[in-house]
Amino acid sequence: MNIQQSPDGMYVRANQLLTRRSVLKLGFGLAGSATLGLTLAACVSDSDDEEAAAEPVTTDDEAALDDEDDEDDEGAPEPADDTDDDQSGMSRAEAEAEYEQYVEEWLEEYDMFEMPDFSPDMSEVEILGDSYDVWPYENTWVGEVTDDLFIAFSISEGYSDGSGEVSAYACDSGDTSVYLTGELEDGEAELDDCIDKIELSINGDEITGTLTLQDSEPLSFVALPSENDAGLYRAETVEMGDIEVTTRWVVLSDGRVRGARKCRNPWTGDCMWCPVPK
Repeated sequence: MNIQQSPDGMYVRANQLLTRRSVLKLGFGLAGSATLGLTLAACVSDSDDEEAAAEPVTTDDEAALDDEDDEDDEGAPEPADDTDDDQSGMSRAEAEAEYEQYVEEWLEEYDMFEMPDFSPDMSEVEILGDSYDVWPYENTWVGEVTDDLFIAFSISEGYSDGSGEVSAYACDSGDTSVYLTGELEDGEAELDDCIDKIELSINGDEITGTLTLQDSEPLSFVALPSENDAGLYRAETVEMGDIEVTTRWVVLSDGRVRGARKCRNPWTGDCMWCPVPK
């Protein structure tokens, strides 16, 4: 696989932007290739920090990645591009084959669950035959990006001075499920995971900005303070082997709902695209 950095900081594979499935596979691949893992880590932020703005406190154990440089013998020739990919001596081709196998085995073992039915008055939902608690985020704003794509924000208390932790979620109950976190500075924030980006600013009671999805033009939005049952909700995390899956919903003031799942990379803790249900 040919991974290189483009001028705008995005990583491309075979001259194409990473697809969500490619990101998932690269994330899984950390088990097989330290170099590929560090390449991916360089292009992600703390975009799925479960302790971000006003979100229910959860504990996520994140495995540490060793970042030790290889030492070449003095006078030895430089290794070829496809060899000595990490300190174990595993070649790039071997690392790719290993994580490809890992992904396929995980997908075979676990059936990604269908989205559970949800309404704001629910305190729990049923997933894979078990009950999981549901919590609302605090200090939320909601809005429409398009007729199908909704967006919600949660900002920690004390944001009136223009600073605070921001959680943002955009979802269309289909292919789009973007969860990003970051810091609000001077009433503005730019949230970016190298695939999707949200730029926002607070203007009075409104949050305005743009959502830029992979391979797409920026989409404008306006989000207003949540009223009644409107807001951002999440369910207790479901553990599926090494992968953790969190379900979230955006509820608008008129009662319309969009929801989807996000997977969590077990090695870096970063957010990943989830496979579709079988």
